[in-house]
Amino acid sequence: LRSTCRRMLLRCEVNYDAARAGASLVLEDADLVQLTRLGVRAKMDILCVDATENLQGMVFEYGHTFSHAMEKAYGDGRIPHGIGVCYGMLCCSYVAWLVGVMS
Repeated sequence: LRSTCRRMLLRCEVNYDAARAGASLVLEDADLVQLTRLGVRAKMDILCVDATENLQGMVFEYGHTFSHAMEKAYGDGRIPHGIGVCYGMLCCSYVAWLVGVMS
């Protein structure tokens, strides 16, 4: 599983670097399917031991509180959920840095 994750991340990094240089960010369908499978497997592994997401499962909430607030503030559908979560993660990281629990 770890080697599969590493291969997928390397492919994503190459595509991301190309996108930053002006190319379209494109992932092959097979890569998207594989990433989705890896994500579902990772979530299911945790949910099997923490179905209510109160302990280890809280990692899945990272960024979501800020995301939902932004989505509501701008009107439903104006900010895609994934983009909102990304900004939410940035907000969480910034707050963690401010209070000294993240460098």
